[in-house]
Amino acid sequence: MNSDPESPESTAALKRDSFFLRTLLNNIPDSIYFKDTEGRLLAVSEWGARFFGFDSSADLIGKSDRDFFPPEMADEYLRNELEVMQSGQALIDKREFETSVDGRKVCFSTTKLPLQDASGNTIGTFGISRDVTSHVNAEQALEHSEALYASLIENLPVHLIRKDMAGQFTFANKLFCEISGHALEEIIGKTDYDLYPKELADKYRNDDLTALKTGQSLETIEENEAEHGRIYARVIKSPIFTSDGDPLGVQIVFWDITEQKRNELKVAEQTESLREARDQAEAANRAKSEFLANMSHEIRTPMNGIIGATELMLKSRLNPNQHEYMNMINRSADTLLRLLNDILDFSKIEAGKLDLEHIPFSLRESLADTLKLLATRAAEKNLELAFHIPSEVPEGLVGDPGRLRQIVMNLVGNAVKFTHSGEVVVGVRLKDKNAEEVNLHFDVTDTGVGIPREKLEHIFSEFGQADVSTTREFGGTGLGLTISQRLVEMMGGKIWVESEVGLGSSFQFTAVFGLQKDYENMTLKSPDSLRCTKVLIVDDNQTNRRIYEEMLRSWDLDPITLSGGKEALEHLTSVEPDFKLIILDAMMPGIDGFETAERIRQMPQYDRVPLLMLSSAGSPEQVRKARFCGIDRCTKPVKQSDLFNTIVRLLGVETFNLASHGEDEDEVCCAPLRILLAEDGLVNQRVACDLLRQHGHEVIIAPNGLVAVDASGQSRFDLVLMDIHMPEMDGYEAAKAIRARERTSETDSPIRIVALTANAMKGDREKCLNAGMDDYLSKPIRARELYKTIARNAPLQPIGPSNSPPPANSPNPEPSLISPSKTGDADRPYDRAKALRMVEGSEDILAAMIEVFHEEAAEMRDKIAASLRDGDAALLQRSAHTLKSSCASLGAEDARKAAEKLEIAGREGDLQAAPSLADKLLAELTRLTDALSTEP
Repeated sequence: MNSDPESPESTAALKRDSFFLRTLLNNIPDSIYFKDTEGRLLAVSEWGARFFGFDSSADLIGKSDRDFFPPEMADEYLRNELEVMQSGQALIDKREFETSVDGRKVCFSTTKLPLQDASGNTIGTFGISRDVTSHVNAEQALEHSEALYASLIENLPVHLIRKDMAGQFTFANKLFCEISGHALEEIIGKTDYDLYPKELADKYRNDDLTALKTGQSLETIEENEAEHGRIYARVIKSPIFTSDGDPLGVQIVFWDITEQKRNELKVAEQTESLREARDQAEAANRAKSEFLANMSHEIRTPMNGIIGATELMLKSRLNPNQHEYMNMINRSADTLLRLLNDILDFSKIEAGKLDLEHIPFSLRESLADTLKLLATRAAEKNLELAFHIPSEVPEGLVGDPGRLRQIVMNLVGNAVKFTHSGEVVVGVRLKDKNAEEVNLHFDVTDTGVGIPREKLEHIFSEFGQADVSTTREFGGTGLGLTISQRLVEMMGGKIWVESEVGLGSSFQFTAVFGLQKDYENMTLKSPDSLRCTKVLIVDDNQTNRRIYEEMLRSWDLDPITLSGGKEALEHLTSVEPDFKLIILDAMMPGIDGFETAERIRQMPQYDRVPLLMLSSAGSPEQVRKARFCGIDRCTKPVKQSDLFNTIVRLLGVETFNLASHGEDEDEVCCAPLRILLAEDGLVNQRVACDLLRQHGHEVIIAPNGLVAVDASGQSRFDLVLMDIHMPEMDGYEAAKAIRARERTSETDSPIRIVALTANAMKGDREKCLNAGMDDYLSKPIRARELYKTIARNAPLQPIGPSNSPPPANSPNPEPSLISPSKTGDADRPYDRAKALRMVEGSEDILAAMIEVFHEEAAEMRDKIAASLRDGDAALLQRSAHTLKSSCASLGAEDARKAAEKLEIAGREGDLQAAPSLADKLLAELTRLTDALSTEP
């Protein structure tokens, strides 16, 4: 090998080494430098030059650290280099913190070594400085994180320990050490068996192994007995793994939850108490519902006889006093029935069991029918009763017309009650509308006594009145407004009142209804031939004039309104005779409607013009006057369809038959039917038979459900009126039996069955329909409702009355009227005067009732004896109940009380007390029947 340094080979090697060194210095991302013994730079890498802000490393040659760093830092670097040169030992990984030319704080890891020549003489130093700022920052962050973790572990309000695979403690935080009573160094390396009793240590070890085996955290609640009672801890045991997934042990965290657990136990106890209270409340609610159902039945059963007999008597020949007495009874029964309905409605609302219907109805027709029911009361007080619905309000709605009618009846009824003069006006206007529903604003305005401002906030409270004295003066319980408020809220609206004392009141409410699809086509429109026809309207009430004018203009007629008869006569004599119709109000000051009509008829130009009189409902005198004068008449408040049809007819165009959805006829009739009446009450039998026979119906009576089933199988009937509560077999079972027989015989046209019941609670109707019945009629039976129900359920081709004998065991008594004595004795066991008041003073009806009672009393005696003999508490209750109702109708208070006590014993199944109670009842019945038999 050639060792001559000047040889070509040596020169080439030197050049090559120099090239490698320069390449290294130009590209390595570290600061590499060579210094002489005085610390002056001999060479430096390009990265190092750029760090100090120089474009080329050549610019640094000959410079020392004093040219770049503060004196103290430069002196330290020089001392380090001198030590390296003197000792010949390298300085490795020395951390140096410097600032770059761009202001960054940089940490370097510096290594310095002695620089020797070829002879081994130290001629300086060389070093490498690498930027390790990111590593230092990471180390510092890790140290900070570990410090925070240690602080967190030591200060968390939980106990934390770690164990290895053998169950030995490897760590415990300060809180655990405190509770265990051992220092950390005493715990490390120990196991649970060194700290706890064996059975507890076994449990802890098993839980540790479960967490290690499943690889999932295990969460439990541990409870232990302590000096001050039982304590609880929530424990979470989590397995610990290496980065390779090998198990290292478990980490346990637990904390005291004793207070929380005790609170939970208290809550659980309170919840149980609340549950018991809820159960008791539900039981009370069920008892209330049963009480209301029983109360409804008890009240409606005698009312059925009262109302039915009253309606029958009102259609018979009565002198004026008797007719007035009958009307008083009828009105009192109406009041009692409304009160009963209010109480039941309020109870249903309170229980959340009142649902609204969603059926199509006509707004104007429904409202008009409602107000007609109150027209007589308003007319008796000489009040104007009107309603105003602008044309933009839709006619065809979907909702509950019955409940809307109830709200309006309550508000208008109150307005009429508290208004002595002036008017009561019902208005409806459009509040909002979209494609599917409409929000309407109703107001009922009166000119009555008004309500004090401080009383307004209590006006809708239960059983509240604006003033307690109003209850004495006007009557009522205050339930009507409360029920109205709840119903309005169920309709998506709200209700409020504005009033001033002496200036009247305005009750207002909003309600949301659906829209019928074809509601836009329900608007009344007059024929083309009648458009622009001039009509004169004469009424002293400004509200009425505005309403009638708006109605006629919506039908494209041309109305002119005047305020009285005198003004009308003057106008008619001063203008051309171009009116084709004249509408007159009957009651006007000065010249009333009838005198105005007579004087108009005396005018040659108007002697053939149709006259239409608007008069209040319930005025027979006005009806006679109108007929005598040949004047057509519409009752107020005027129903839109009635007025429209009358006008069209009077103007010579065929009526469009746009009659109201309600019925104005007193009764709804159908062809005579053959009807099976399943009813055990003799009084109810009598009332129903008389009402039905007045319309030509043939009635066959079945005294219980079993006989009704047999009778319907032996003979054909058009209709069955089925009482629900009957002995032997009730109405539900009887209806099911009839339907089962029809399914077996594959009858083409099943018989229609209508339920009769005094119960009026939610679910009664559904229960009847589920039993196979077709319709539902609530007691007490109203003649009109009975006839409407029969007409609704009548077959298209009825069998009709026949002369065939009634089925076996089906008595069909014809009511026979007897004339009993007209005198009474205060010592007798019944109140004859009270009994007469029950039948509006009719001696004939009372005689018939006494005759029926004799038959019923004999039958009930036998049933009571049989129930005591057979231990049949249900039969005992029914028999006593029947006697109680009948005795009450006769005013036999002692017998009624005795029957009631026996009924209670039967209901409660108290057959030990029953015999003595039955003896007392039979003794009272003997006294009563003897007294009744002595009547001449």
